[in-house]
Amino acid sequence: MEFIKWSDQEKVGIGVIDSQHEELVNIINNLYSGIGTKIKNEKELTRGLLEKMKIHFDTEEYFMKQYGDPNYISHKLEHDRCLNKTSRTTEDIFESNKGINVEFLNSFKTWLFNHLEFKDRKCAAYLRTKGLN
Repeated sequence: MEFIKWSDQEKVGIGVIDSQHEELVNIINNLYSGIGTKIKNEKELTRGLLEKMKIHFDTEEYFMKQYGDPNYISHKLEHDRCLNKTSRTTEDIFESNKGINVEFLNSFKTWLFNHLEFKDRKCAAYLRTKGLN
């Protein structure tokens, strides 16, 4: 069962960014499918999530800087806050030996859709005006 349903409607119209968003969603869905089963690769998946987030944020920030996006600073600050929060939360979860929980996944899901709607769509629209697809 999918925790996050991903469709063309969620895409922002920049190929590499859309692909990276989908990779993040796939990791979250894999983590969700393992809740309560103590999947043996939960820590590996979570490390993968953090690494994919960093790569994705770096990609967006690179494009924003390269094309002079006027919203770069606020967008980057949101990325930094999300990455730091996700890192701290996952560390706390694993230190307590409780494993990933629905609360963590719901928090990430809410952040993702809010970020898509209020930051990434605006960023992608700007980047498309500069010729990036």
